[in-house]
Amino acid sequence: MSSIIRCLSVAIAVFGLNGPAFAQFTLDQRQEARAPDAPPLTIGGPSGRRLAQVFQPGANGLMTAIALPIACSSGELIIEFREPESGFPTGGLRQQMRVSADDLPDTAGDFVFIELDSPLPVGNFDDALAMVLINFTGSCELAAPVNGNSYRDGEATIGTAVSGPPFVQWEFLNGGDFANNPDDLAFRTYLRDNESVFATERCFAPGTDNVRSGYYAGSCRCFADMGQGKMRCNGSHPHFSIVREIPWPLTPGERYREVWKFTRYRKLDGTVRMRLEGADFDQTITRTFGNRARPGMIEAVAYEKVAPDVIGEYPGIARFDYNMRNADDDSFRFFGFDISIKEENFEYPD
Repeated sequence: MSSIIRCLSVAIAVFGLNGPAFAQFTLDQRQEARAPDAPPLTIGGPSGRRLAQVFQPGANGLMTAIALPIACSSGELIIEFREPESGFPTGGLRQQMRVSADDLPDTAGDFVFIELDSPLPVGNFDDALAMVLINFTGSCELAAPVNGNSYRDGEATIGTAVSGPPFVQWEFLNGGDFANNPDDLAFRTYLRDNESVFATERCFAPGTDNVRSGYYAGSCRCFADMGQGKMRCNGSHPHFSIVREIPWPLTPGERYREVWKFTRYRKLDGTVRMRLEGADFDQTITRTFGNRARPGMIEAVAYEKVAPDVIGEYPGIARFDYNMRNADDDSFRFFGFDISIKEENFEYPD
């Protein structure tokens, strides 16, 4: 049964409490049983171990947060959400975020609430998700879960780095060399219900202007949130993310601001060139990202615009050019998404 949870502060994204302060966070999936006498599970460190948990979102909407009984002594915790394949977290990347060890406890035990950088649409596009926990530059620990199958809609896996492809060898957590014999990690996920939200696929592959789903190992989603009054498109690449925000709905003839935010996850193989065409821009706009920002920091640019006087369709495309080394194919280098202003973007007069 879902329940709304509360806490005392909303000023930061990571909480050492049992939950957040406002009703957009509804507890969805959970496996809360831990084994206090068993040693914690290590993430990162000399072995480079990764942990993952497959789970089934319980409703359509936006996943806004997770909670984990986690601690980190160094480095940064990387949290990925991927499409599972045969129970393993080896499918397409849906979203990635990073949390500094300085923002997490030193000892694993209580659940730590972590708000996602950008809400992740769930339910409409896939049946299950895999949450992957990584630390390349330090070490984290997750409180040991109890023995047995304590979560029925997915299983936990453990990843070990290997020298050649596929570079990470995954196996089910149950049967590993642990003090107990768990099937699942301890975790919680939180949703905001979708009464005021709709989401669409707007990605396209290199060399085409056609919207296409699952075209590369990243993802692109656009969603509108009446509660926050925004339409947000979130493009996630393995090396960086790009987010576009405009007000939603738009009022015909009124001024508004379109904001683009770029966050790189690691040292880049070069800059990322963005080209904006159409979508009520009176000329083609180009912008280069990645020159200055350090990993985890945001580069932002805003454009002042005036909404069209006439409600209708105003096609637009955002194209991205990134010379990624050792990419599996060109879809990692040339990609983009549809930024058209559509009829549903407008506020209709009474």
